[in-house]
Amino acid sequence: MKINTTKRSIYLLLFIISMVVYMFQKLNIALPKLINNYLNDGIAMLFVLKIVDVVVYNIYQKQLARNIKYVIGIVLYFSFIFEYLYPMFHSRYTADWWDVLVYFIGAIVFLIIENYDYKKMFKMWRIYR
Repeated sequence: MKINTTKRSIYLLLFIISMVVYMFQKLNIALPKLINNYLNDGIAMLFVLKIVDVVVYNIYQKQLARNIKYVIGIVLYFSFIFEYLYPMFHSRYTADWWDVLVYFIGAIVFLIIENYDYKKMFKMWRIYR
């Protein structure tokens, strides 16, 4: 499984954005409510799906990103664990159903990143070399 440089750059940018948001939160720097509460959840779902994709590929030689059933299953599993089960037992976790929507948005972005043909897109714009 080879990750091309465009996808690698996208994941690096998302990681940097996530770290900046986390740093601002730790330094008590005010962020807009949507960014403060939901951005890192969506980015985390992207990284979880990518890690699962790499592990599944290394074990079974199948790409998770090509099968939407597995992606939906993982999102539903994480939604159940983090938004239903954990809030019952830990006060740190809150049952915020908007997070479930953000997880699905993160999954959609993951599918777009993994399945989109960047060379074709840039060739159409005559930018890619």
